[in-house]
Amino acid sequence: MTHAPYEKRPSSPAHMVVDDSEYMAVTEGRIRIRIGIAMFLVMLVIAVIRFAELSLFTDVTPRIHLPEPITTTRADLVDRHGELLATTLKTYSLYAEPKKVWDAEMAADQLLTVFPDGNREVWVEALSREKSFVWLRRGLTPRQRQL
Repeated sequence: MTHAPYEKRPSSPAHMVVDDSEYMAVTEGRIRIRIGIAMFLVMLVIAVIRFAELSLFTDVTPRIHLPEPITTTRADLVDRHGELLATTLKTYSLYAEPKKVWDAEMAADQLLTVFPDGNREVWVEALSREKSFVWLRRGLTPRQRQL
């Protein structure tokens, strides 16, 4: 009598006999799936423990180490003998936000104390505009900037 891979036993019609090599392949596949699930769960537990450690047991102060900002300046222009021809001078300007100025006339009077050569009417008109930005004076001296 030859045995077919799927042979029904006469005593139990619902029971199937599976060839031994197929049974081993299915068993190995199930074992591999279980090992994969176990490895995934172990990695998940490790990640959760690490996140808990970071959130519970670390300093509150952030440890962000940002690089220093890059400051660029133009080089001086010199001739072939090293004599300075041109350089960059840092200058300051005065501006205002007219929408935030409550009293344009009083502000113009205060500006006249610092800039006696200024034009009061021009400043009152500039500070009364409905703009968000106006230049009042450019190229301030260091003394004017301090005042």
